[in-house]
Amino acid sequence: PPAPEHQLERKKWSNGKWLNGKCPDVPHETEILSDVELYNEFIMTRLRTSGGIPLNELSNEDRQYCLSMAAPYIEHNLLNIRNGHLCLSKEGIFTSNSIISDLMKMEE
Repeated sequence: PPAPEHQLERKKWSNGKWLNGKCPDVPHETEILSDVELYNEFIMTRLRTSGGIPLNELSNEDRQYCLSMAAPYIEHNLLNIRNGHLCLSKEGIFTSNSIISDLMKMEE
């Protein structure tokens, strides 16, 4: 059975562009993401930016999980926390795919 509606987010994709609800009449595909998929997408897209992951935008549970998985990388100076954002260090950029993979959750 599908997850309750409050646990899902819809993403609309049409002809190579995200629609963000701006063009309801345009033919499109809808992707429904679980909480774990939303978390993983957030981690993957945000850690690759210079601003990093804004920790205050994560739920308490997700923030705790993220920081516990990030601890070894913080200890080895591959990740750091700047102004409440978890960011890749210059050294961490070279292993970012591995770091991101370790911060992601597995579906249960």
